[in-house]
Amino acid sequence: MTPRTRATAALTTLLLAAGVAGCSGDGAEPTPTGSGAQQTVTAAPPTNQPAGAIKELSKVRCERKGKDWSFSATLTNAGSEKTTYTVLVAVAKREGGTVVGSKTLTKTLDAGDSATLEAEDFYSGDDKAADVQCVPSATKAKAG
Repeated sequence: MTPRTRATAALTTLLLAAGVAGCSGDGAEPTPTGSGAQQTVTAAPPTNQPAGAIKELSKVRCERKGKDWSFSATLTNAGSEKTTYTVLVAVAKREGGTVVGSKTLTKTLDAGDSATLEAEDFYSGDDKAADVQCVPSATKAKAG
């Protein structure tokens, strides 16, 4: 065993021991702190950061023909500012969510505009249809 391997093994053992010690408790109930008043915190992302945009997609089609997966959708900017959208369409395993294929589409739209997004044959695989699913997601950010 090399010195580096011994050091890694020792560190791993130490971290595992600390983790087990940190998880043990004395069985006592936690003591509440504060005034007892419920607090609500609301945070909005800064306007220059991506935000969810899945609602801006309509007529979403993601289908498999043979081994090939294709995607299309209509993207609409219903806002009042020019916006850049990033749409990720993925084929993922139903169990565990592992992505086996994906395509990223980026489109900038003026306020009120729409566009058709397409990704023909973006993934080809031998996966059983029952084992995988198409998962689109979308974000938007003010166009700079």
